[in-house]
Amino acid sequence: MYLSEDFRMGSFGHPWEKSLRLFGQEFLDTASAEVEKLLGQPIRRSGRAVGTA
Repeated sequence: MYLSEDFRMGSFGHPWEKSLRLFGQEFLDTASAEVEKLLGQPIRRSGRAVGTA
């Protein structure tokens, strides 16, 4: 788990879903492209499933 001092951004792993959650727009703008390269497509964005019909 990582949280900024003011709790505006951070990340944490979800153990039984085996996922990594990122939050905070500034953090997402900076890190999401690299994280996606490393881990693949996200399964959710803003709480909504990605890539499902």
